[in-house]
Amino acid sequence: MPDRHVDMTWKHVISLLLGATFTIIYWCISSNGLQLSLLHTRILENTSLIHSTINKTRLLPSDNTQYQSQIKILSSLFPMEMVSVKGKIKGEDIPKNCSKFPSLLDLKFNNIYWQELLSSAGEILYFLTAYYDNRTLLDVKPVVRIISVFNQEDLPFVKYCHLWFNKKLVFSNVSSAITTEAFPSKMHMYIITCAIPNHLRSVIPEAVSLVEHKCDTATNLLQVNHNVPMDGIKKNFAVCVKGLDYPHTDMSLHLIQWLELLAILEVDTAYIYVYDIHPNMRSVLEFYEKHGKVKVSPLTIPGTRPNLYGLVHEFLQKLHNGKEKLVYERIPHNDCFYSNMNMYKYIGIFDFDEIILPTNGLTWINVIDKSKDVEQNQSNFLNQSPSAYLFRGAIFTDDFRKGYGWDPDIPYYMSMLQNVYRTPIRKSYTKAILNTEKILGVSNHSPKKCIGKCFIYNVPVDIAYIAHFRSSCPKDCRDIIKDTNIWTHKEILSNRVHNMLVQTGLMNDLIR
Repeated sequence: MPDRHVDMTWKHVISLLLGATFTIIYWCISSNGLQLSLLHTRILENTSLIHSTINKTRLLPSDNTQYQSQIKILSSLFPMEMVSVKGKIKGEDIPKNCSKFPSLLDLKFNNIYWQELLSSAGEILYFLTAYYDNRTLLDVKPVVRIISVFNQEDLPFVKYCHLWFNKKLVFSNVSSAITTEAFPSKMHMYIITCAIPNHLRSVIPEAVSLVEHKCDTATNLLQVNHNVPMDGIKKNFAVCVKGLDYPHTDMSLHLIQWLELLAILEVDTAYIYVYDIHPNMRSVLEFYEKHGKVKVSPLTIPGTRPNLYGLVHEFLQKLHNGKEKLVYERIPHNDCFYSNMNMYKYIGIFDFDEIILPTNGLTWINVIDKSKDVEQNQSNFLNQSPSAYLFRGAIFTDDFRKGYGWDPDIPYYMSMLQNVYRTPIRKSYTKAILNTEKILGVSNHSPKKCIGKCFIYNVPVDIAYIAHFRSSCPKDCRDIIKDTNIWTHKEILSNRVHNMLVQTGLMNDLIR
């Protein structure tokens, strides 16, 4: 495949022309010609972000609907229909001598999807999204939750929320800031909570801003999202996947196997966040998204961290399994949870090389139902359902399989079916399925904050366990066990993967 820096296709040319056009238009609009703002600023600051989103994410798709797609993504981040350059909206109701509704030029954007609050001491807090939370078990409700990132362990300067109800400003205090980290790090993720006043409990705010002083003009304005099923009925399962970072490595074949196995196990939707991925992976995700089985969300790193093509990958690789990288993984995990907590009964946090593998041909909902039967005999779960179902896991690797050879009855490219040698199941390696009615904050492996006390049910390994498929074993692996449990789905999985390779046109590229 030609180098993307050299392969200047017509799409790259159009993207550059598009960026230049935005520059000229905005330069003419801006009174002093010095401040470029909104999405176009960040595109111009980072032309590689144009390249990496062309035909790759919903920001600039290949169907010539660039403008509409930009509007769609931005409308989930801030209320575009309420914002104007002059900062005046028809019918706005703001106390005299106090904060005005922020104009387009007041808002401070960072790396396309983030917005900022700069304190009087020069500290910067970054915001991604905001969600309305009115779940039954909350002690105080309804509230607005804001996904945010800060470089310190507390948020002393964030005190006030500006809530906008039908263009009317209502003040509220920041009531809490939940963090999912219990370790030192250069960055910290927070879920900031703004309580909605009692007299407006039945109304969902259109937007929210966070400010240091009550009458400050906000530099951030987040759309308050409230995603609910159209028929009022929650689906069973969604899976959330952290930001994918595979610009040079084609993992599309494994991705197809994983998505098809999820479908066989009756998982409804996979929500996948993306930094940068190989073109074949992009084609796979676009196909599944078109058919409603996958939702893809582009992602950037907040602050001054690199977002240039290639540098994001190098930066994340340098962090490897460091503490700061965990923070960047928990941002999409928590954003995905709050975005879908009203849409699904259960949400799983997984990488696409991990999957809950039930025994005896069960599906995930069978696993939950069977676990509930066991729970009834455990006194600590009487009269309440668990906050999360915790699964222990084992590692399946290519190295183990190479030692025993290929199975001739299975297509050689079906790595999940070929890799049937694993480590013993370990208590130290766990993943969870989360009860969406009971969780406030999530980590990679388990809930970090629950509504009330966290009740965790450890699912017996004879019901289900985590299968973690890797190229090699990260530590000293002994006592290798042959485990053909996945062969329960051998025929249907092989057929589905083959059909997908044909439908996506990747058969010739991947199977040689």
